[in-house]
Amino acid sequence: MNTFPDSGAVLLELHSFLGRHMTLLRHPVTPGLAAQLLVQEPDASKLLRRFRHAEAARPEEERWGVLEWDQRPQEFDPLLMTVREHDLDVNCVAMSPSGTFFASGGGDKSVKIVRISTGDLFMILAGHTDAVNAVVYTPDGRRVVSAGSDKTIRIWDALRGAELFVLSGHAENVRALAVNGTTLISAGHDKTA
Repeated sequence: MNTFPDSGAVLLELHSFLGRHMTLLRHPVTPGLAAQLLVQEPDASKLLRRFRHAEAARPEEERWGVLEWDQRPQEFDPLLMTVREHDLDVNCVAMSPSGTFFASGGGDKSVKIVRISTGDLFMILAGHTDAVNAVVYTPDGRRVVSAGSDKTIRIWDALRGAELFVLSGHAENVRALAVNGTTLISAGHDKTA
């Protein structure tokens, strides 16, 4: 007889929980941070129920003493993950064709490549001299293309991080990109595409 009939669901919730909070939990600043994050899970969470059950069984002086919020999410979202790698606003994101990485560009003049499975920063593409407004992967996943307020488009090696080309021609901010493998299209604040 299985003592924990919902253990598969608990493992899925645990995987999602760790994925969503990995950047905070990797370097915890206070003991009990994981417990405090856990009690913010939806009421329907099996992981939260197990935590409450285990906490109730501990002597009062050994309990975490976490603060429970009145308003929590009502549903469990296994796809939610928050990654905080940029120093300023994030303006754009693109997923690699393989689904292994995503690239984000922001006001900090950089493109950050993050491994989706862990939320870990894989590399930083630095070269823009102003905010990054658009980012795309080529269909083969070998290149990342970024565009910025510095009026440039930059083409990067997606695995090594090397800047391969810098394209200029826009008179103002470059705001959008599209690529299909043989053609790159850009659109700018200068009313050109």
